[in-house]
Amino acid sequence: MATYEATVRYEDEDVDVIVHYEDHKASYGARDRYGAQLEPDEPAYIEIEKVVRADTGEEIELDSTDKLECEIGESLGDRETEMADRYEDD
Repeated sequence: MATYEATVRYEDEDVDVIVHYEDHKASYGARDRYGAQLEPDEPAYIEIEKVVRADTGEEIELDSTDKLECEIGESLGDRETEMADRYEDD
């Protein structure tokens, strides 16, 4: 399970948290030998397992994790771009 550090608004204060999540890659659905789609494609998505306070380790419930999912997705995209750039530089 991967982790991501962030600051979120929780109970009227800014709290540093550690987000535990699973990163599910996109995948193509099955195709027949002519390329016709037999099963739908699956989009990539982030599944947040839990969010804990960085200072106490206490697990907290957020009203919405949409913003965190977007931040993590952007971070993963940036990391893949950096890796590709490094590969091209070699």
